[in-house]
Amino acid sequence: MGYKMKKSHIVFVLSCIFIMLFNFTGEASVTPKQIENILINLSDLPSGFQLAGVSTANVPFGAGWLTADHQDTDVPIQGIRQGFFDGKTTWSFKMGLLPTPQQAKEGAQAAILTEDTYYITNFFPGSFSGTSFGNNCFHWDFNSVPSGIKQSISPPFFQKIISFSKERYAVLLSGFSQSQQIEQNLIEQFTAKMEAKVTVAIAKDSFDANLEGLVSHQGILRSLQAKLDVFTKNYQKGKYKTAQNNINAFINELNAQRGKHVSESAYQTLKAYADTIVLSLNALMA
Repeated sequence: MGYKMKKSHIVFVLSCIFIMLFNFTGEASVTPKQIENILINLSDLPSGFQLAGVSTANVPFGAGWLTADHQDTDVPIQGIRQGFFDGKTTWSFKMGLLPTPQQAKEGAQAAILTEDTYYITNFFPGSFSGTSFGNNCFHWDFNSVPSGIKQSISPPFFQKIISFSKERYAVLLSGFSQSQQIEQNLIEQFTAKMEAKVTVAIAKDSFDANLEGLVSHQGILRSLQAKLDVFTKNYQKGKYKTAQNNINAFINELNAQRGKHVSESAYQTLKAYADTIVLSLNALMA
């Protein structure tokens, strides 16, 4: 009886923490700007989902990312977390932009452990169905009774966690419910959308870092940048079809300036970035 009471209290506390985290909205200035390009829109999710809140709390269970094997002494790197609720399940989407790809991998590993330190003893490489997302992918699956514990939990709860890193980005998705099992195919569908969004973010970062150096003509540079700015505005609102039209307008101008005010090498580089975005948008709208 005592054991069940303790577990019940733990589940209650975890539920309260979710609520507190997702009702806190941090200052935009402390959030890495690039993460705005991988935020989830309600339009990305099935009907019936509601935004539970946004957190930039710089702690591992909040939005912070540890960079090496779950060391409590590490200083978490700032990230952002969104919470959604579909009536029975709380969904957590956590994103981080870390200094190096190796630290992003370490962050994806550590994030699994910090989600639920009461129960998780190990995690597994790859996704639930065995297909890895990003460059490094990890998951953990919990249905009512953790491994090695015979007693039941009162009340029972279910949780699936998957995280991955791609270049410097790290992403975690978690489904938590006290009334129903988490649909594995659903969380992997969300993960696939997150990977597409990370791919767009990486391409957008490449534009930001290289466009000015690749296009010397100031008029053409301003025109191309304006098209990218409009693309970003619509993309972040989840208006993917409009955003696709914007990036196609960018490609059309590139084609028109190829060999004129845009060198062949610059054209090939910028066209590759834009094509990557188009493919990712197609995946998001599928």
